[in-house]
Amino acid sequence: KRSKMAEVVGFIASAKTAVTETYASTNDLTTLTNAKVGIAATGTAQGAYITSLDVAGNGTITATLNTEIDTNCTGAALTLTPSIVAATGLLSWAGSSIAACTKFVPANFRS
Repeated sequence: KRSKMAEVVGFIASAKTAVTETYASTNDLTTLTNAKVGIAATGTAQGAYITSLDVAGNGTITATLNTEIDTNCTGAALTLTPSIVAATGLLSWAGSSIAACTKFVPANFRS
């Protein structure tokens, strides 16, 4: 089940790169969308284990899980939220997930 979750994290990592590059070129996190960062449309299934991968206006990336990893994780979301580091202007990232999926996700998504 962890290997399945690794695929989900891989999709999130791709979106993270897209958000970071878009932020670097626009210096703006407030108006981001899937289209603006260059990933598939909002609500579009991206892989075997997620139903959608979405970028919110503040750069938060949300992957919604389907039934294929674990029934306790069905419909759960893994999120990766950026914040701007004032001293450098670079992005810092914080991940989170629901408690039922904690044993399957990497440490940086355990909340």
